[in-house]
Amino acid sequence: MTPDDYKTYQHIWPMWSSEDKHKKIATLSFNTEQIQLLQNVFPSAIINHYNISTWNLNRSNENYYDLILACNVFHYAPDPQLWFTNVMKSCDAFWIQDLINRNRGSSFKHQFGDDNDCMRYSYKEHNSVASNSFNLKNLINDNIYVNKFHHYKDGPNDFYYYKTNDHFIAEIVNG
Repeated sequence: MTPDDYKTYQHIWPMWSSEDKHKKIATLSFNTEQIQLLQNVFPSAIINHYNISTWNLNRSNENYYDLILACNVFHYAPDPQLWFTNVMKSCDAFWIQDLINRNRGSSFKHQFGDDNDCMRYSYKEHNSVASNSFNLKNLINDNIYVNKFHHYKDGPNDFYYYKTNDHFIAEIVNG
């Protein structure tokens, strides 16, 4: 999580929140700071926290939530369609924050990190230059669609190549 990611959560989560709609929430690999912010935004919600050992996204989860959130998780998706399908089977709404372009590699011009990072995302005019990119428009069908989308940039990382790094946060819903 970058400082700009956290600022975006502070701005977007309260704006998108709905106490009456989001009473049962799940998070995917949240840190303490993200959990505290989410509890402030949804003080009366029941919140379950998952990590890779408690929910492998290559499989469905039998629980159902009003809202699931994942931040900087889906850039590890070897099969994003499968992961989106499995998450959307378990919720009404999914808030995802992840990467469009970000140089995370150990060498110059390398988008992917050395920690199984393997995917970037595109949507409308926000296109990834990475060799592996999933377009969120591929999710759109009669039942699932991108309801809200916010693009933001942050400063360069240690392996500066792009002047800025592109991130997004989106709300994907079952219609």
